[in-house]
Amino acid sequence: MNDQLSDHDWQELTDLITSAPPQRIKLAMKRVNASCAPTKTLVTEVERLVHVATISSGDAFDRALLAELRRLSLH
Repeated sequence: MNDQLSDHDWQELTDLITSAPPQRIKLAMKRVNASCAPTKTLVTEVERLVHVATISSGDAFDRALLAELRRLSLH
């Protein structure tokens, strides 16, 4: 299985991060065991994107975060 995200997946991940409420981002990060959980609430879209880019450990993390945000956005 290829862990690299397609262009479509990247766009969806970006859209989910920028549109999700901060609490959903925090929950998704917790569920994918992000070791650097934000100490403050990430309110703006830019803050959320920069934080995720900073702590991303690679394609597997990005794919897990995308899957978790997809799942959470359905509820």
